[in-house]
Amino acid sequence: MVILQTRFINPFQPDLDKDELFNLVSGYPGIDILVLFMAHDFGAAKVLIDNGTGKAGKLMDVTSSTLDLEKRKALVSLHAFSVDDYFSSFFRKGKKAFWKTMLKCQEYIGLFAELGNSPQVPDHISQGLELFVCTLYGSHAYYVINQHKTLQRFERK
Repeated sequence: MVILQTRFINPFQPDLDKDELFNLVSGYPGIDILVLFMAHDFGAAKVLIDNGTGKAGKLMDVTSSTLDLEKRKALVSLHAFSVDDYFSSFFRKGKKAFWKTMLKCQEYIGLFAELGNSPQVPDHISQGLELFVCTLYGSHAYYVINQHKTLQRFERK
């Protein structure tokens, strides 16, 4: 098991403590990726998302999108949370499934809009992300994801 370190960086805050890390656990052995996720400040710079692979890849200009500000912020965080387009940490779930699941609940939109506003990830966001992943896979109950994955491995079938 490998720890993926995601560092939340806001380049517009010079006093930011860049040693604060939010750790994600990956089930893929041999993968160690450091993701730099900049806090979304739409007033300071143009925000582009590199989406897709190969010839299907394109740059999306989030700052000039017709989405409201909260959904634009949520889109940036959702894109970072759902990892990249080459391999997914979420089995058989692509970015489209993430987007549709997020839009089902206003609470998820607010959760992803708030993600990345600070280098620390508050408990309510961590728990909200776990609930989001449960919803993504069709469960309406809340599970602590790592505990639930462990229990599923040892259940009799």
